[in-house]
Amino acid sequence: MPYAKNIKKLMLLSLAVVIVVLLILVTSQRISPLAWGWFGSVNASDGIALAGYDSVAYHTQQSALKGSSEHRTTWKEVEWRFATEYNQELFEADPERYAPQFGGNCANAVSRGFTKKADPQIWFVKNDRLYVFAFEDSKTEFIDKIPNGVLEKTHESWARRTIQ
Repeated sequence: MPYAKNIKKLMLLSLAVVIVVLLILVTSQRISPLAWGWFGSVNASDGIALAGYDSVAYHTQQSALKGSSEHRTTWKEVEWRFATEYNQELFEADPERYAPQFGGNCANAVSRGFTKKADPQIWFVKNDRLYVFAFEDSKTEFIDKIPNGVLEKTHESWARRTIQ
């Protein structure tokens, strides 16, 4: 019987370690499974979308430009900043067009069933849609999977799990 008690303790300890590791990953890396629903419609932990980058500039200037607090608007309860008043006006006229896909989460992470904070300086525009990524390797991996239908599959997956 002492052997059974030791196994039970070991199993409980192992479970506790797994839970702690998951909590560390979720809080420090901002990673969570899509199915958990621990994400908003826009990834903006500080209340500012894309860490203040101008979401229109990716489309119109093919560049990641920092927005200004002088040119800002609120959409989906998040502040969006723009480099110019013109970019702000474009966004306000059609925010769905200019906002990043998957709420600004790393597109490659979403393709794998997770949400992860993206770096707004690592991006890609395809079919007039903005995708942001956590790392350059993630971007490369995602782009390499496009011929295999990753865009369509990821959009379908996001649509099924997004909280409205």
